[in-house]
Amino acid sequence: MVFHFLTWLGILSAINAFFAKGDDFKLQPIVLGRNWLDHGMLHREVKKMDCIQLFLLLSNWLKVKEAFGKNADRNEKNNRHSGK
Repeated sequence: MVFHFLTWLGILSAINAFFAKGDDFKLQPIVLGRNWLDHGMLHREVKKMDCIQLFLLLSNWLKVKEAFGKNADRNEKNNRHSGK
């Protein structure tokens, strides 16, 4: 249970960092951000660590999504058997 909470907390933290506001593109971000990439304002080199962080975010998101899908399927199956 604690592991799931920490995984979810990590995912939310990563999403908040990646989708953070650009703050009028004044200072280059430490953590790669969507706004900086989409608006072509990122002047620093995209590093290997930036890519690893994005792939870890995607991987963890897909694992959580799959886990929620299994729980939803299990709940639906239980509801059918119980007549709800």
